[in-house]
Amino acid sequence: MTATTLETSNPTPARDSWVLPFTERAKTLVRRSQFVSRRQTLIVSIVTGGVLLAGPFVLNNYWLYQASILIAYSIAVMGARVLFGMAGILSLAQATFVGIGAYTAAIAASVYQLIGIYELLLVIAVSMLAALIVGIPALRVSGLRLALLTLAVGELFQWLLVQGRSITGGAQGIPVASFYIPGVDTTDPVFLYGMCAVFAVVATATLGHLPFTQLGRNMAAVRESLFAARSVGVAVNQTKLIAFVIAGLCAGISGFLVAHTSQSVTPTNYDMFSSVYILIGVILGGTSSTYGAWLGAAYVSIVPPIFAAMNADRVYVLLSGALLVALIYVLPGGLVQLGHLTRRWVTAARGRGRRETVAVAAATPSGVDR
Repeated sequence: MTATTLETSNPTPARDSWVLPFTERAKTLVRRSQFVSRRQTLIVSIVTGGVLLAGPFVLNNYWLYQASILIAYSIAVMGARVLFGMAGILSLAQATFVGIGAYTAAIAASVYQLIGIYELLLVIAVSMLAALIVGIPALRVSGLRLALLTLAVGELFQWLLVQGRSITGGAQGIPVASFYIPGVDTTDPVFLYGMCAVFAVVATATLGHLPFTQLGRNMAAVRESLFAARSVGVAVNQTKLIAFVIAGLCAGISGFLVAHTSQSVTPTNYDMFSSVYILIGVILGGTSSTYGAWLGAAYVSIVPPIFAAMNADRVYVLLSGALLVALIYVLPGGLVQLGHLTRRWVTAARGRGRRETVAVAAATPSGVDR
């Protein structure tokens, strides 16, 4: 007997044809949304650069100094927004990293007299290393335990600053030498303002684009659910650590700029309350937008000096608490949500105007002059 092999063909079922149009439509909408978001990021970055460019022409030296401090702290708030708003990590050590960058810049400029670019590279390296040192142990905890851990790191940093008098100057702090570039007057307020503006525009454009990258989507997954993020293959610990490093890097650069702008560093500028103010700036501005960091930084850096000039420091504390509670209740998305609502109202008003015009045109007889 000869064995015969019977081959049966089992063709794979074809995809339902009615699904394809919806799938292609969804892909088109996603691509269009990403294009619009990137275009908005580019437009806002250009507008931000234009506004900053006009600063030296309309501000005197005092307000130019205040604007430089605002711009520098906006970078720290942007970093905190990546950590808290995108990755969902509550940290109370952002001001600590600002202090690390500030004291590194002060010691490098005043004691070792490094050239500007070497000083900046040293600040970047130290800030990223400090973020790794704090971030690796922080991977084991989350929520309030993580907040307490970062709070302890901040208090330890304060203790080191006060006790290390020979290096840090103790509670009195130390003066900061000017940013050294051969042949350039780096003490000029316009130069300091321009240096802060350049870093801020680069940070705004980079961090504004971050949510549309794979890393940004991984951070969003980690923020929403650790279990769900792991189930789809997201490296949770690596994503958290990268968020810590980005926040630490932004804070270190912010400290570098603040140190050279104010020309002095003291421990009280980088204590627990400073970290809380930065976190308040993130919430006030809006955790869903990088550009909300500018609004939050404006409130944190400009409003306190105004109340201090009026000898109303306690009023500022009460006002901050009341404003934060009211804002969370009225605008959960922060001050940046006010812009979105205004745009929706304007669009809706235009739509109503067009519909009324069409209705009037349809109701008017064709032979009647309009």
